[in-house]
Amino acid sequence: GIDIANANLIIIEDADHFGLSQLYQIKGRVGRGSRIAYAYLFYREYKTINDKAVKRLKAIQDFTELGSGYKIAQRDLMIRGAGDILGPEQAGFIDSVGIDLYLKMLSEAIEEKKTGVPIQEPRAAHLFNVEAYIPANYAEKKDKIELYQEIESAKNLETLSKVSARMRDVYGRIPREVETLLRQRRIDMLASGKAFSEILEYDDEINIVLSKEFSSINGIGNALFERIVPYLTKVKVSYIQRILKIKMPKNGDWMNDLEELLTIIGELYNVSVKKH
Repeated sequence: GIDIANANLIIIEDADHFGLSQLYQIKGRVGRGSRIAYAYLFYREYKTINDKAVKRLKAIQDFTELGSGYKIAQRDLMIRGAGDILGPEQAGFIDSVGIDLYLKMLSEAIEEKKTGVPIQEPRAAHLFNVEAYIPANYAEKKDKIELYQEIESAKNLETLSKVSARMRDVYGRIPREVETLLRQRRIDMLASGKAFSEILEYDDEINIVLSKEFSSINGIGNALFERIVPYLTKVKVSYIQRILKIKMPKNGDWMNDLEELLTIIGELYNVSVKKH
């Protein structure tokens, strides 16, 4: 390839004709030294450009920082499709689901084929009526998607804690909206345990419905009352049709109370399972 250290300007005509990897490589011919470089991509003003060409140009515009090669390759795969594994065709449905979901589906299909054990469908996330998002002034648009994916793909509380720590190191103090987003994900993880059947949100209260398996543990009612004594002024516990239920009002820092209650119940279940 061409390697001229002091070249700092390149003009690409009819840029919509080039593939994404070609554009990335051509653009990389300048800025190889210490001087700031510029790449101008031109296309004909009145020409109708197809969707794939628009996506390619948008990707080149979005991924400008150093080390964007992997992201460019991912976007190219999404635009062109993964193709046939054993055939020559360059086509696929990856763009309709996204590369992360595509790879997850492929991995699960392979694992199910190898083990013969069907993959359990994940529970739906609990989307509480709260302001839980990453503000525009906290991270750039291109980074926000990755941050959302990291939060959602965290498999356990330890991994989520590491994601939170990395966000704090890279982007600074975590704002309230992001803290709420992280807490919502922690609640999802806790509520996915076998001790819980469902969590229902109403306008002014939260209902925690415990599983039949948890509710049928010998002496679990007394153990639960002992552990939630500090919360008895905030919650109401009932036992209906052999199922334990907890109601709590949405007052004050109710998400923190909910997280602590779920943690206590999960710990009780784990201890009881070990005993039996």
